[in-house]
Amino acid sequence: AGLLTGAAQTQTLVTRTLTRSVNDYRLEFDNGDVLTGQFQLVNFEATGDYNREQTYALTLESAGELTFTGA
Repeated sequence: AGLLTGAAQTQTLVTRTLTRSVNDYRLEFDNGDVLTGQFQLVNFEATGDYNREQTYALTLESAGELTFTGA
């Protein structure tokens, strides 16, 4: 789970999906593990509007070497 704090962040993700750009991402897991590297954002979905909140789903494909750091 993560947070998007505004329309600008949402637009950035939409643009990255449409252009198929490769960008650096840092994925942090609940147990403290971290995965960093370059990914291509191939799918971005926003659903629902409950209490001024939405749910987002992202599909990332690795685009190079990844670094895993255990908790």
